[in-house]
Amino acid sequence: MEDEALIQIVGQHGVTLPHRQTLNRAVTVFFIFSIENWRSTRSMKREHLMKYRKPLKITQRTTSVTNSFVQAVIPWVSPKPHERDEALDVLGMKLETVSCAYCGGSASDWDHLRALVRNKRPTGYVSDYKNMVPACGRCNQSKGAQEWRTWIEGAAPSSPTTRKVSKLKDRISALARFEAWGQVEPLALEELAAPALWKAHWENLASLEQALRMAQEHAAILQAEVSKNFHTTFPHTTSPTNDTAVSVDIAVTFDGNGPLATITMSSYKAKSGC
Repeated sequence: MEDEALIQIVGQHGVTLPHRQTLNRAVTVFFIFSIENWRSTRSMKREHLMKYRKPLKITQRTTSVTNSFVQAVIPWVSPKPHERDEALDVLGMKLETVSCAYCGGSASDWDHLRALVRNKRPTGYVSDYKNMVPACGRCNQSKGAQEWRTWIEGAAPSSPTTRKVSKLKDRISALARFEAWGQVEPLALEELAAPALWKAHWENLASLEQALRMAQEHAAILQAEVSKNFHTTFPHTTSPTNDTAVSVDIAVTFDGNGPLATITMSSYKAKSGC
């Protein structure tokens, strides 16, 4: 009876055992343990992949803004079809079978092998087909502005080494071959335009970053007010009658003939009711 009970438990897990009469208790227990362990592991992986997002902050977009300011002013050279094919050939790829040059996964974008932006300023490298390799989103995001060999061999999250990517030595050799073939050197971009133009550009960036910080301060105050009155989440609360509201005005002005940016923020204002 005890063996039959164990067999029924196994059946509840969706496992069919055709030769029940030959099944002994030890084997049955093993099946139960293995199934439970598999389900537990699968559940943990699912929870890891489906973590709730944290609230987004306005200032989290500062890096994107910085990259945009750099990429908006550096040269972009669009490759001709034969140039693209030549670059892929150096990597050992064809357009029909292109894959991520870093991990071999499905390529979704072209990544600049040598970063265009570092420390909020241009590195001197430009967007040219000799400096671009196919990449997947995961590798592209993980690599960021790091030097490619340091990153690919390092322990950064989602780096090929961290993920134990297969044939990694071959991929590194292909990238080194591509780098030697391109012979790309950084340019002194600051010498290609008047200093006053560069100065104005970076002042515009600083002004926008400041505006983002001020906007985040206001957003935090507003979020606190909204959360306090969010009756769906806090059904036991009632609308407050005497609270302080905050009014913030942010104005960014770009003027090529005078100060390049002016940011103003109004004082806090008390307001009755909601």
